[in-house]
Amino acid sequence: LLGEDFFRGRIVEINFKARCIRLLDKTDYSQCCADMPLKLQDAAMCVQLSVDGSAPKWTRLDTGCDDSLHWVADTGDGYTRTSLQLGKERITNVRTTLHRSPIFPSEAGLLGNEVLSNYRVTFDGINRRLLLARE
Repeated sequence: LLGEDFFRGRIVEINFKARCIRLLDKTDYSQCCADMPLKLQDAAMCVQLSVDGSAPKWTRLDTGCDDSLHWVADTGDGYTRTSLQLGKERITNVRTTLHRSPIFPSEAGLLGNEVLSNYRVTFDGINRRLLLARE
């Protein structure tokens, strides 16, 4: 498990399909399908995402979570399928666990590896950007 402190001040690429983690000298934007601001706060990495057309909300990135998405919703606890918007990338039919209240203060949810593993993910801790590239 890599914590937020490992990513701070580094450019780290995780290629889930190749089972490879690389430290990069620079960020390669040429193959990315999504480029988003990355917020490093309270020992966590967060990115803004939209669920089912909602306004984008800061959501924790959790490379230690095998689920796809945990999300705070007024509808209560349970499971549903949602659509996500991560920058320009739209992902449909995402298994989503709903919660009545935030898991972490000031965060709308948690994005896990079931979604992230579909991409080559670059955490640019220097420029505070998250890049997704299709594999």
